[in-house]
Amino acid sequence: ASAGAARAQRHGAVRAVVQADSGDLTVFRYIAFFWNTLDTEAEAKARDLIRRCPWPAAFDQQGFVVLCSGDAVRRLDHGVVLGTLFEARRDFTPEQSERILETGGHHLIRAYSGNYVALLRHPRAQTRWVLRGPASSLPCLHATLGSVDLYFSWTEAFARLLDTPISFNWTQLARTLVGPLLSPQTGINEIRELLAGFCEETQPTGHRVQHCYWNPIDLAREDPLKDFDTAAQTLRSVTKSCIHAWAAQTPTL
Repeated sequence: ASAGAARAQRHGAVRAVVQADSGDLTVFRYIAFFWNTLDTEAEAKARDLIRRCPWPAAFDQQGFVVLCSGDAVRRLDHGVVLGTLFEARRDFTPEQSERILETGGHHLIRAYSGNYVALLRHPRAQTRWVLRGPASSLPCLHATLGSVDLYFSWTEAFARLLDTPISFNWTQLARTLVGPLLSPQTGINEIRELLAGFCEETQPTGHRVQHCYWNPIDLAREDPLKDFDTAAQTLRSVTKSCIHAWAAQTPTL
């Protein structure tokens, strides 16, 4: 009974400090697991965590599993794009998958827009990339349990997996009282956030580095629109494309 009460207390603490969404059960949610299959302890830990999650698998490979609560999933040969992706078919062609993988997800930034998170793993090098779209409101939070890396959108899903106490980041909590703050830190030391427009690359050795994939200044320098009429037409076309993509998800509109 005491163990159950302690877990419930941790669950409530996580929900109070780092709430990733409104709690509406119709919201698309996901949790992804990465681990080294040669590590028997990590394999056992990952399988136990996956078993305790209520959502079905949207992607399942050795050492790489993605579970989600909805069907907003576009599959690649070696990964998934979760959320809303404009100007893309339901699933990617093999050629598109290859280009996205070989660029570490950078091709997604160049060719598509939307509200998405992409999770990829190279089949040979075993390098993995987690990318959050530059305009994405879909959360991408990261934590580690044992030797298993978790990326998720809903903190309650993570809280249900906890067997040990969490620790509060009081400095970060105090800073949030000042106003909105963009930071990879959250109110819990064990959880951090991948910011929009960034990609986290992880090598098989565990070395982790973040890349800024989207910088509006760089884009303006590379392909400037100097003609007003062309800029206005491009803005109109992109706006209509985005509106149609969002509306297509609501048949009653």
